[in-house]
Amino acid sequence: MTEHDPTANSALRVTSEQRQGLLELGWNDALEADFLRLASPDTRPARVASVERGGFFVVENAAAIDAPTLARLEGTELDSTAQPAVGDWVALVVREGTPGITEVLPRKSALLRRASGRQGRAQVVVCNLDYLFIVTAIGYDLNLGRLERYLIGSLAAGIAPVIVINKTDREHERNAIDALIEELGVDVPVLFTCALEPGGIDALSPYLTSGTSVALVGSSGVGKSTIANSILQTDRLATGDVRHTDDRGRHTTTRRELWRAPGGALIIDTPGMREFGLWDAREGVARLFPEIHAASESCHFRDCTHVDEPGCGLLAALADGTIDDDRYARYLRALEELAETEALAAESTERLNARRERGKQNKLRTRKGSRRKHWDR
Repeated sequence: MTEHDPTANSALRVTSEQRQGLLELGWNDALEADFLRLASPDTRPARVASVERGGFFVVENAAAIDAPTLARLEGTELDSTAQPAVGDWVALVVREGTPGITEVLPRKSALLRRASGRQGRAQVVVCNLDYLFIVTAIGYDLNLGRLERYLIGSLAAGIAPVIVINKTDREHERNAIDALIEELGVDVPVLFTCALEPGGIDALSPYLTSGTSVALVGSSGVGKSTIANSILQTDRLATGDVRHTDDRGRHTTTRRELWRAPGGALIIDTPGMREFGLWDAREGVARLFPEIHAASESCHFRDCTHVDEPGCGLLAALADGTIDDDRYARYLRALEELAETEALAAESTERLNARRERGKQNKLRTRKGSRRKHWDR
């Protein structure tokens, strides 16, 4: 990224009219300062509303959110996590009638997960959020391990998590649900909703203020799109039934999309995720298990695995009952998964660097061969 003189054309680059439209999309002074520092004078700010293989759909004001502009990425190839994602703020330029993205502004937050398969790479789910609605539902999906994964990802990204337990019209035991939430061991808001009933999502209102960005994540069939439709007061997002045998839902949402609610909140619906693999989330693990992380800080060895090493502060706390056995086991599982992911990422980076080096060598040999042929003639 290149920096430009913020005093040169700042009045021309973000007019009061542009700013008003951007404010309704979540724009603020910090974003404007980044834009004036990084973007060139012929660009203007926009927000990514959705992403497809053909390009990026961006909006420059809330009035155009139902008809976003298709733009392509200009310049050098970016790493997968640096590519524009839904919720990103970008610098947009139009050349000969074709919009292009020249810069991705620094992110306030980015929810990452490990991409499927064993390629050892990250996937950006969504960016620049104020709240993450972790949606689950009464029934099979209400699962401690699943909630912990989303919480770890959210806390690692610096996004405030909100647990939304939907379909409260189903028969359930509130005491059992309260006990499950208590096992999480962190103080996060837990809201109960029934999106199909009038007033069934009223509990979400405090988190849906004007200019606030919120994404809904969770498994297929938990009611994310139904909740989003209720917030948006529309039926534009497709919804579907679930199997009664196991609560499995079909993928009615096929891509992440940014919408603006009548009250001014920015809502991002996401496709159901069968799994949420952890990525670069050690900070999230530490925040979800604060008492265990604190005990591990007193370990004798810096690379302690907390299994059988002498002088392990965590094992000492486990022995005297300070730490719960189940939470200790879940903490270790999270660290083991992150260690495996980090090893795969290192292998993937090594293979990528090797391919790039081979490409450079091939280009060099081609140029040398061309020069020899020229002089031979």
